Amino acid sequence: MEMNANYPPKYAEGFTIFNDSTGTKIRVFNPWQGASNVSLEYKLVPRGDISKFSSNPGAIPVPLERVVCMSSSHLAFIEALGMGQRIVGVSGAGFAFSSALRAMVDEGKIFEVGYDQGINYEQIARLNPDVIFCYGIGSESMAYLKKFSEMGMRIMFIGDYLESDPLGKAEWIKVLGCLFNCYGKADSIFSSIESSYLKTKKQVERCSSKPTIFMNMPFRGVWYFPGNDSYMVKLVHDAGGSYVFENLKGSRSFPLGIEKAFEAGMGSDIWLNPGSASSLTDITSFDTRLAQLPPVVSGKVYNNNLRMSRGGGNDFWESGTIHPELILHDLISIFHPEIANDSLLVYYQKLE
Repeated sequence: MEMNANYPPKYAEGFTIFNDSTGTKIRVFNPWQGASNVSLEYKLVPRGDISKFSSNPGAIPVPLERVVCMSSSHLAFIEALGMGQRIVGVSGAGFAFSSALRAMVDEGKIFEVGYDQGINYEQIARLNPDVIFCYGIGSESMAYLKKFSEMGMRIMFIGDYLESDPLGKAEWIKVLGCLFNCYGKADSIFSSIESSYLKTKKQVERCSSKPTIFMNMPFRGVWYFPGNDSYMVKLVHDAGGSYVFENLKGSRSFPLGIEKAFEAGMGSDIWLNPGSASSLTDITSFDTRLAQLPPVVSGKVYNNNLRMSRGGGNDFWESGTIHPELILHDLISIFHPEIANDSLLVYYQKLE
């Protein structure tokens, strides 16, 4: 192993890396929504010795050579480490934004493995991965994960999507660094991201005003708003914004009626992430009342869908996972253009 020191993360809450007398281990905590007091341990074993641990489903051969990814954020971590050629299967391959990974899909080097009820277990078995990187959305995920285990496949939960701190999401690159025996590179990448994020965040300390931020779009008659401890609201605060629902505590999303959401929106300055909308017309055609909201009137509606793949995948949730410093820079440019020097946006676009 390249790494031989314990690493309690600075921002992430979902993992820890440690060493004992038997080698390096990774412990993952509560890796699916609704999990409580769940702790999973993975033992990193040199590839030549993995046969000695055949009965241990938590033993992972390192360095990994063949992996299947069930989330697009996994792709971003692996590609950042320069290990994209070791991905052999992807759930939702057509949604990948990375041109390099899309090329590998087109060339038949990365295969689609399906998702939800349509997972192609036979295809995954043929790919013979060292490990399947999984994520869980609650108890309904357990059936397909159990099927993997029954087939003798090694799975590992990567819980980056549950982190509420933007740097906590990015910090999961250190877990992947251990698995590919390039922890030093992962540590360097994260240190650069952290330094840039904190430096960018510091820019708004001299701003005297904070615009009020409205978010999202209704889904099936319900408007979901994130709590104040959530990933997106953390970014808003770090970018020098004030959230329209400061009273919503915790990191979960809260369902509100359209009328109550509309009332709050009337007191907002900027609207972020209005669903799949690519224009103001997309918003007002949904509900004509939305044309009255101040951000629509003033033209301050921004969506995080500037970088979309040909299959409909959003790079905000791919490379954005490991580049919160770029997302933060986008938001500061939107909230405080007076200090952003007319910078081009990376993930966001202004809706016209």
